Amino acid sequence: MANFNPQRTNPATLGYIKPTAGTPLQLTANFADLNNTQFQSLSIQAHPSNGAGLIYVLSTKSAADTANGTNVIAVLSAGQSLPLSGLALGGLNPSQFWIDTSLTGSIAIPVVFGA
Repeated sequence: MANFNPQRTNPATLGYIKPTAGTPLQLTANFADLNNTQFQSLSIQAHPSNGAGLIYVLSTKSAADTANGTNVIAVLSAGQSLPLSGLALGGLNPSQFWIDTSLTGSIAIPVVFGA
């Protein structure tokens, strides 16, 4: 696991997030040192090669509640993105978001802005 250096680039990728279907991964899975870092905004993209696999952006580490959507913030199909802004909130903490998928092998690409 690498250490994150926000000075190296802005925007900065958090690396591919590749959960096993039904087993969410934290958005900061590749950078544990980001667990309390605030950013001005972040974007999450479903990799264009995901095919039929859906990406679920979650508010909890529980598997996506696809029946009722109680922990689902967004559902992204291949190539779709979810931009989130934290300017009015004083920042966004990417460790508060989780990624699940409907198909193992699907990839989410999180990018942060303004560390």
